[in-house]
Amino acid sequence: MEDFPRDTLLSVKSLSVHFPLPDSETAVRAVDAVSLELRRGETLALVGESGCGKSTLARAIVGLRGPTSGEVWFDGAPMAPLGTRARRALCRRIQMVFQDPDASLDPRRTIASAVAEGVELHETRSRGAVERRVLELLESVGLDAALRARYPHELSGGQKQRVCIARALATRPDLLVCDEAVSALDVSIQAQIINLLSDLRDRFQLAYLFITHDLRVVRQIADRVAVMYLGQIVELAPTQALFERPLHPYTRALLAAVPNLDAARREPVAALSGEVPSPASPPSGCRFHPRCPFVMDRCRREAPRAYERGQRSARCFLVESEFGQNADPEFGATS
Repeated sequence: MEDFPRDTLLSVKSLSVHFPLPDSETAVRAVDAVSLELRRGETLALVGESGCGKSTLARAIVGLRGPTSGEVWFDGAPMAPLGTRARRALCRRIQMVFQDPDASLDPRRTIASAVAEGVELHETRSRGAVERRVLELLESVGLDAALRARYPHELSGGQKQRVCIARALATRPDLLVCDEAVSALDVSIQAQIINLLSDLRDRFQLAYLFITHDLRVVRQIADRVAVMYLGQIVELAPTQALFERPLHPYTRALLAAVPNLDAARREPVAALSGEVPSPASPPSGCRFHPRCPFVMDRCRREAPRAYERGQRSARCFLVESEFGQNADPEFGATS
């Protein structure tokens, strides 16, 4: 990629992941021409309803699923094809923390064994050095060294997720992809894990791609937010700007659905009607138009591009006013 910015760690260009349907010429378009960038040390949150393609996008980025088309660049170089030696070497620098720690941890392995695996594969096999590194990693995620001999079923949910984070850190990565990493935890434990991730980001200069459906969590940890709907990014903005003045109707509806989230500062927003369309047969024009309270005839005919200004972008005709023409003073206004 020409002129790859020095502060950009990850760049996704027109990435698509389609799943062909058996005995059919159609395909489920789980991810459709998504582009985004992640800077070094930044936390980018990816939000949207279940089934919008968030997890599929994450798995394509880390190499757990091959893309149908598009490119992923990491630290100025294209990601090597799946299965190659270069791709395996890159796995050290990109790690993933999954939603369910019970499914992530082998019940037959001790905590020390689970954390040590990455150290042994990518750093050293010296027994003493591995043991010291394991203790260091457990301490970094707030776990007592006495837990190293225990098995996953002997730990709480929060402790198990801390083990998963320690295991991800074992390879000294630059990027952690957190796929709903706190959604299975109690609210009080969620706050502890969010604080831990924030501390680790600062301590180890990590970047996060943080996937969640919980906008309350997003506000605590993210620098920027990408809103995804039916396989596409429909809005991208710095976190504070997005919460204070969402531009896309879908973003507004998501924020309005969060209980007690600055409710006094925003005018009421009509609830979304209808169901999410099938990604195997997305609507013509704007994909959100069947559920949008601001729908126009143009929305049914044309697919809006991503209108951009500064650090913000939105895939909606109503925000053309934000970029110089056809002003709509009511849309996006705050009370």
